[in-house]
Amino acid sequence: MITLPLLNRETKRPKKSHYRFLLILSLLVVVLGILGGLIALYPRVVWTTRMLAIPSNDNIGVNYYHESMGYLRLTDAEIDSDLAQIQLVTHKLKVYYNPFAHISGTGTDPLEIVKNIVQKAKARNMYVVWTENDDHVKLTDATWGQYAKKVIADAAEAHSVGADEFLVGNEISLHNNGDPGFNDTNLPVRIKQLVIACQTNFPGTKGYEDGWYKSDNWHTATLGPLNKIYFTLYESWHNFKADLDRIVTYFGKKAEIGEVSTMATKRGLDDNEEEWTLELMRRYDYARQKGMPIWPFTFRETHNNSFGLFQTNPPNQPHDIWNYLRGLKTFTYHEYLSNNFNDGTMQAFSGDGYNYRKRLRANAFNKVLASVPVPDYVFRGVASPISTSGPEMWRAMRLVVRYSDINNYYFVNIEPNYNRVELYRRQGGVESYLAGVSTSLQLGTDYDFEIRISGSGAATKIQVIWDTVKIIDLTDTGNASLNTGEFGMKNNGVMGDIDDVVVTDFEQVVLLK
Repeated sequence: MITLPLLNRETKRPKKSHYRFLLILSLLVVVLGILGGLIALYPRVVWTTRMLAIPSNDNIGVNYYHESMGYLRLTDAEIDSDLAQIQLVTHKLKVYYNPFAHISGTGTDPLEIVKNIVQKAKARNMYVVWTENDDHVKLTDATWGQYAKKVIADAAEAHSVGADEFLVGNEISLHNNGDPGFNDTNLPVRIKQLVIACQTNFPGTKGYEDGWYKSDNWHTATLGPLNKIYFTLYESWHNFKADLDRIVTYFGKKAEIGEVSTMATKRGLDDNEEEWTLELMRRYDYARQKGMPIWPFTFRETHNNSFGLFQTNPPNQPHDIWNYLRGLKTFTYHEYLSNNFNDGTMQAFSGDGYNYRKRLRANAFNKVLASVPVPDYVFRGVASPISTSGPEMWRAMRLVVRYSDINNYYFVNIEPNYNRVELYRRQGGVESYLAGVSTSLQLGTDYDFEIRISGSGAATKIQVIWDTVKIIDLTDTGNASLNTGEFGMKNNGVMGDIDDVVVTDFEQVVLLK
């Protein structure tokens, strides 16, 4: 007789666990397969997080007092209040004084007003730059001696109240009648002679302030006895970077950006506070990256639609940019693509274009496109129409966004034969004009552009900024299907170049304190 062992519960559990394990493993394999397929269809979004920042306290100063702005009616209390505000941002201050006879808004001698400001700033341990600024008398060869004599006398006044630097002039290349003594060769000679002549009256740091467009001339002339050279810089974004890079290369630590602001005033951006602030912050951040000291222009102006950091109405209220300068706020964004084409390739782009002299070029009827992993994005860079294939007004260099196929995309027409920049929707092969402006367009000229697109369907919002000025801002209620897609250039009769291309999501405001 054979006795079989009992199969109790304890001997059966391992088998059930084993089958359960196999079932779970099988399900896991299926899930991973599905996830793999989804990842293939929807690849991971890759980006670089950027945050705009201002230069350090030692590398930023504020242009405070500029007589041409007409706000000479400053009491001691107002000056003290202004200086207290400025010290929330920096310890560096720049004042301007016109050496030619003039009257202040109060009848008080303007020289005494400027000296009073300097003395008050020095009492607060601030660093002060005194700038001679003739902006209403056209200088001639005959009157240069008179100007120089007044500047030499002012050097002694600046020294007497403790100014740390003395600039012998500001953009004299603009304030003369074109006599030979003011050409690009002779004016630097005069400036250097004047700096030497001020040495006895002002033994400290001396220099001069000129426009960014004169950096090549000063590089050729050399600084000689000048301890410092300041340049004003009001340019569209691409040119701002190129000009600042050139100044850094030419002069290094001896140069500062003595006046910096946007090419367009706030009114040029339709009085949009956030957009104006963003334009300024891009410039401040780029100067910070390059180690270049900057002087935002200016603390206050008489009109809210210009360059003032503080408003006129309501009085003594700062624009939002002041909170960024104080380090209370900033912008952050995700950068999906940044191409400058310096490597001689098309980089992220594909199509029938090519790299030409470190720029991306597409011929008159060719296209170059790149993908972006999100539907809402900002496409910006520099565009240059090169040549037209005929005289007709319709011929255009085209910048495209949300391109899905030949029949579906948005495009911005750059029309040099018509001197127009226009926005169109091409949907289902049908083109619809959305908006446009007339503007001078020159072949071979660089133009900054920025196309901002967000939303879907009838809620799609599009903005076009051209050379720092917002020219189009609309909601396309006629959109049905242009909700995602590539970006780039698809020309229609005009050969064009693009460069310095950056694609990001929309900037977000971040509170820092």
